Amino acid sequence: MACSTPVVMTKNLGFLSYARHDYNSLIVEERSLESATSTVSQLLDNPALADELSLR
Repeated sequence: MACSTPVVMTKNLGFLSYARHDYNSLIVEERSLESATSTVSQLLDNPALADELSLR
């Protein structure tokens, strides 16, 4: 987003006003370590996705 860094976040009403899953961020389930680690791994394994999310 603003810092040209891909964002991984939990569902939160405040952020959902501008964060869109698979467009400018990846949104994971709240209190789910498995979901968060899987999503971060997805970004590490797919630099093109990380770059794409960073630009929006």
